[in-house]
Amino acid sequence: MAWKEFWSTVPHVDVVSRRRTRIEIIFYFFAVVFFIYIFRLAYLQLFRGDQLLKKSEANFLRQGYCPPLRGRVLDCNGRVLAANRVVYDLMWQGAGKSKLDAKAKEEIDVVSSMLSQPPDLELIKNAERRRRQVVLGMDVPFSELSKLVERTSEFPHVRVANHAVRFYPNKDLASHILGYISRTNECGVAEGKSGLEKAFQDKLMGQAGMFRRVVTAKGEQLEEYVENKAKMGDDLVLEIDLDIQKEVEKFFEVGQSGAVIVMDPENGAIKALTSYPRFDPNRFLLPISGDEWKRDFIECSPFMNRAVAAAYPPASIFKLVTFAAGLELGIIDRETPIECQGFVSVGGRKVYCMRRWGHGKLSAKQMLAYSCNIGCYEIAKRISIDQLAEYSRRFGFGRITGSILGERPGLVPSSSWKLKMYGEQWWRGETLSVSIGQSYLLATPLQVIRAISSIFTGYLVKPRLLKGEEESYEPLAIALETREFLQEAMLEVATRGTARRFGGLTDFKVYAKTGTAQTISKARGLKLERKHREHGLCATHFQYKNEKPLAMVVLFEHTGTSVPAQAATENFLRRYGSLNRN
Repeated sequence: MAWKEFWSTVPHVDVVSRRRTRIEIIFYFFAVVFFIYIFRLAYLQLFRGDQLLKKSEANFLRQGYCPPLRGRVLDCNGRVLAANRVVYDLMWQGAGKSKLDAKAKEEIDVVSSMLSQPPDLELIKNAERRRRQVVLGMDVPFSELSKLVERTSEFPHVRVANHAVRFYPNKDLASHILGYISRTNECGVAEGKSGLEKAFQDKLMGQAGMFRRVVTAKGEQLEEYVENKAKMGDDLVLEIDLDIQKEVEKFFEVGQSGAVIVMDPENGAIKALTSYPRFDPNRFLLPISGDEWKRDFIECSPFMNRAVAAAYPPASIFKLVTFAAGLELGIIDRETPIECQGFVSVGGRKVYCMRRWGHGKLSAKQMLAYSCNIGCYEIAKRISIDQLAEYSRRFGFGRITGSILGERPGLVPSSSWKLKMYGEQWWRGETLSVSIGQSYLLATPLQVIRAISSIFTGYLVKPRLLKGEEESYEPLAIALETREFLQEAMLEVATRGTARRFGGLTDFKVYAKTGTAQTISKARGLKLERKHREHGLCATHFQYKNEKPLAMVVLFEHTGTSVPAQAATENFLRRYGSLNRN
């Protein structure tokens, strides 16, 4: 019995086997789980390591851009036209919570009460949820900033950040040359929107740098370091003379519009260029309300650069081209007088001179001096519109000048042009209108000053704004004798003709031609609204003492006469000798 009892207490083979099987199952289970973990870790390390590292760093590293300083814009004497200045912004760092608590709201309320422009609370709430910084105040005035700095301990989540912004020290001066820039993008780089700021964006903008900021899980900053330094853009040096530029910008008053260009006729260096109305490019560094935009930037069209991008009938200034064509083609000569009875008949219709009772007998030179239309009409009766168009193009009309500023080509009409545009034949009476600078003929002030300059130099020059800009010269296909005649006629204009007011200027030799450009056809004696009145033009070539000569074109819109343009030119010349010019 004892053996049986003992044997019954000994485990049987099948029981031991079952226990061993359970142990093996548990072992293999843990082995599989272990290998799965090892495989997963290897996969994450080898194949997704870089990606996960970046995600990990993003939890405590914030990357940002160091905005570069834009290159300066300088006048021909190195005086600043556009530069950079430091401004101070107030930044909300966040309290590290998903919502603004009562303490944070109180902090924001106190700061807001100290700022002239309260911040956007919704924007701050959104930034708080995302653990991001947000601007409380841009370009905060020093008076407000100093009060906040004195109470820094009361505002643990507010910090002061400084950065450079574009600065135009002369405000709206030369604004159509300089242009303006947009607010900076996410990389801290501002984009030029017009003028030289746009044309030379790549040269001026520089290269943004990069920084990293170490923050806590709550978004609090611990450390900041620069990874790549920003590189400043290159400077632009212009041919513009600041003193001359300031002087020509005095020509216009509020409510007026027009343009002025002063250029070296020999090499095309533009010493001054203005269009009015102007704009202050500093205003685009801060948000502009819809009402401000409509009032200041739409109704008066200040972005229009009337010197290069607006085309006008060149009016009587174009008579120089007509007489050049008449002399070159042998239709008239310098000496034979022409009778002005106040009109000529074309196709049974009378076409009048500006002086309806007539000028009597005048030489060709006197016809230009007194701006008599009859001489041009007599030439136009004997040549075709296509011949006149050819001579127009010789003087550079109907095509761009090559300036770096965006310009219009103007318009020189021809018989083929009218057939293409209107499906109509050209008629002789229209040639008479073109011969005195009216009808479809259009030119920019820049084209006018280039044509005037060519009469004295014998070539068409490329207008240049930049120092070191490539010079370009195109021979003027007009005989020297013809050019000399035109010069003599312009001298007669300035001494005895329509611009004889210049004859009293001492130390000056002035050549001139004036013009009054129609905007619409009108019946005789009809009084027009201002917006339909004629534009007044005055083009001059002048030399002060023994200095280099300069060319100048002045345009006043809707004045009904060239007198304001002449008066502005005369006032400028009287002050010219006292200018500190290059």
